[in-house]
Amino acid sequence: MERRSAPDQLDQRAQVLLKTLIERYIAEGQPVGSRALSKFSGLDLSPATVRNVMADLEEMGFIASPHTSAGRVPTPHGYRFFVDCLLTVRPLPQERVHEIESELRRDQPQRLIGSASQLLSHLTHFAGVVVAPRRLQPRIRRIEFLSLSDKRVLLILVTGEGDVQNRILFTGRTYSAAELVRAANYLNRHCAGLTFEEIRGRLHDELRQLKSDVTELMNAAVEAGGEALEDASGQYAISGERNLLEVEDLSSDMARLRKLFSLF
Repeated sequence: MERRSAPDQLDQRAQVLLKTLIERYIAEGQPVGSRALSKFSGLDLSPATVRNVMADLEEMGFIASPHTSAGRVPTPHGYRFFVDCLLTVRPLPQERVHEIESELRRDQPQRLIGSASQLLSHLTHFAGVVVAPRRLQPRIRRIEFLSLSDKRVLLILVTGEGDVQNRILFTGRTYSAAELVRAANYLNRHCAGLTFEEIRGRLHDELRQLKSDVTELMNAAVEAGGEALEDASGQYAISGERNLLEVEDLSSDMARLRKLFSLF
């Protein structure tokens, strides 16, 4: 038997009711009943007719009925159908576009992820999760050292994309300001424009042969810098976790809520 495409599974009336149910659930975070659907769908249907359509949607796996409520909630299958077939996108006014762009700090990649997460949470009233795509190995623009205290040095890395990473190095001895400058100058002269994988390959033999009192510091910087940028390649940010407490089918199930919060 030929499998029908997703839109053909539902008639127009069922699609409208499913779209209304999901939109109300997203807005209110509570199971949606037949009376609410009859009121907000714009269809001239009785609650009894709506209940019959809801029963069909539940049987097809688009919605579910929590045992604590007579209303229905969307299932993952229902959400997927909503996104693929029912969701309509309305262009934002240009003023709103500029307002959103001003909130996103493009020149600061680390803060951009956090700002996008907060904005997403604000717009949806849910938790906002933003995951940065894994990038190709970034190239180094500049390396700096800053003395924090005895045997502690702050390594500052600036990539070609403007991303800044910091790592504290615990050293075997105290370095003077002049030594830190000399080490930074050496690395910047030999490493600017390279990835840390390329830096390791280039400096491995050179640092072993180099008779310098800052060789240990530069070796530590290369290792710590590579780890820092590798960790940053899979960055993510979560905002608005407390909004989940307003979702009735989550707040009424503490075991499920604890499991969800453990992921954060």
